[in-house]
Amino acid sequence: DMIDSDPEALVRHVATELDRRGLAFLELRHADHSLPAEQSLARVARAHFRGPLVLNGGFDRGSAEAAVREGRADAVSFGRLYLAN
Repeated sequence: DMIDSDPEALVRHVATELDRRGLAFLELRHADHSLPAEQSLARVARAHFRGPLVLNGGFDRGSAEAAVREGRADAVSFGRLYLAN
């Protein structure tokens, strides 16, 4: 539930700097991957980070497979349904 005044600039900066440092992968957590604003941030991350991009948030099997197949992500992580609180 974090809010930034310019999330695209933030993601661009973070993705660029993490890429420069050779980070193994970048994971973006979204509340709902299907929202246009969230998809835009994933595209920004993809454009500025050359390593594996992992997306997370609101995916089901079909939408996760589509994201990987279409090149929007290298992997999709799942957690909420599998974590004990």
